Amino acid sequence: MKRKKEEKNNFPYNMLKTFDMKQDTYPDDIYDTVLYILNLIDKSENKQNTEMLLMYFRDGKNNLEIGKAFQVSPNKARNSILFFGSKIKKYERYQQLLRKGRKQYEQEHDKTQDSVSQMCISDSAKELLTHCGFQNVSDVLALSGTDLKRLHNKEQYGAKRQMSEKMYQEITDELVDFYGADAEKYQITDKKNLSYPNNLFFECGFGIVQGTFSDAFLEKLDNLLCETDSSENRLCYKRTMLHFRDKLTYQKVAERCGVRCNAVRESTAKMIRRLKHPSGTRRVIRLILDETKKNSSLKADKTMQYFLSVYNQEEPEITPDEIKIENLHFTPRTYNILKRSQLITVQDILDKGAAGILDIENIGAACFGEIADCMIHEFGVSPREWRYRKIS
Repeated sequence: MKRKKEEKNNFPYNMLKTFDMKQDTYPDDIYDTVLYILNLIDKSENKQNTEMLLMYFRDGKNNLEIGKAFQVSPNKARNSILFFGSKIKKYERYQQLLRKGRKQYEQEHDKTQDSVSQMCISDSAKELLTHCGFQNVSDVLALSGTDLKRLHNKEQYGAKRQMSEKMYQEITDELVDFYGADAEKYQITDKKNLSYPNNLFFECGFGIVQGTFSDAFLEKLDNLLCETDSSENRLCYKRTMLHFRDKLTYQKVAERCGVRCNAVRESTAKMIRRLKHPSGTRRVIRLILDETKKNSSLKADKTMQYFLSVYNQEEPEITPDEIKIENLHFTPRTYNILKRSQLITVQDILDKGAAGILDIENIGAACFGEIADCMIHEFGVSPREWRYRKIS
């Protein structure tokens, strides 16, 4: 399968000679192999670096002509060309490809048995994967994009070292280009680039919906978020909307509201916890489900499609005596007070009534307001019966 090297100055032999990778014999498919290696290495937009190299070695252009063609300086064009030589020399895989050729290499090489150390990525990325317990590439391929992004090594340098954007990009490029992983699997949406209400849905883990929501849907969503008799919860709604709808940072929301930045962060987290609770999730997803049925132009991503498929089915009626208080989104303090009072289910709370809840020892205004909001908005209790009362 190999032939003796002919005395040629044409591409790719002149390139290999320049990069000090001259061989006594070359594979028959050396031309295709070199182009394959260049494609693996080059991550520039529109493969600009590869085009520069081909113009230099294949077309015989000089650095000045290449620089004018790509509107860069001659030095930058020269450095882009030399970049390939340093990459090929750094990794053993590229040298094996040059010696054997792409066809023979793929016939003899089993990609599934590769170790992390054989990947063509930076040493810091290899070290992070190794310290996180990944020895084989197959283990890394089993991770989702989100799980890969969240990898960190707490032991390195005595501090927490997370996966950087650059590390994540080079690892995913390697998995997609060489190991044939699905590129969509590693496309992670950035919350900063999303508009309301998709940024709120994404933060809650529901996924996103592409398209324009109707004004009626946004009005219903706002009513769902702000339906409360508690002044504390109304503040949560206001701060959450400033952050997600007006896209203000926590610091700017704090300055506008005259509070600490941590207070804004806690208010937003409280609203998100409320939406992530099964009862909140059910109401939000059903709103989205109704909207997608009315508007066919809306397209849900895979995560949102899963939620829509789950909540599209009719749910059996559940009576209050079947719902336990640990399944409600109460704070630990409220939950502990109810548990000590032997109130185990929602029916127990309804039987005791608002007056009975107020008589519980150590019940406070915040706890009572939390219970009242839950009974009114999730179980249809009359607001008049559970109206907020001042507790001395």
